[in-house]
Amino acid sequence: MSHLPPRLADDDQAGFFDRPENSLLHAAHEAIVMVDEQQTVVAVNAAAEKAFRCSAAGLLGLPLVRLVPAALRSAHDAQARGYLQSETLQHELLARRRVTALRPDGSQFPAEITLSTVDLAGATPRRGVAALILDLSEESRLQHELDGFKRAVAIKNVTIN
Repeated sequence: MSHLPPRLADDDQAGFFDRPENSLLHAAHEAIVMVDEQQTVVAVNAAAEKAFRCSAAGLLGLPLVRLVPAALRSAHDAQARGYLQSETLQHELLARRRVTALRPDGSQFPAEITLSTVDLAGATPRRGVAALILDLSEESRLQHELDGFKRAVAIKNVTIN
């Protein structure tokens, strides 16, 4: 089941989220990154620009591998190549899962991702993938602070006793 409209025209990829019928997707808090069969970024929303700290113009046309940390690229590439051909893999990856994403500036961020297939319209219709990405940077920062606070409290409790 797709979370996005089923068709995306080749000649209007950059403005996909600006169309009136897609304005809700543009306003979504989750980053949405769409890639084609060649694993090239073909559409992003405003939340994706914020999460990746890069304009749509800087993201569109990028190979997806540029948004995956180097250490994870070979495993990701194998999985990405089989995703569109395997309904089993599509079903497995429909559930949210934690990943590490790479920004074009080289910084990384923790994220939750959900994948869904979409049909890309054009001269030759083809399939693509929409990734809904939730940036977990703030949650991770807060968890780190909480863990530090818990350690400090535990140390004080041991010192007092």
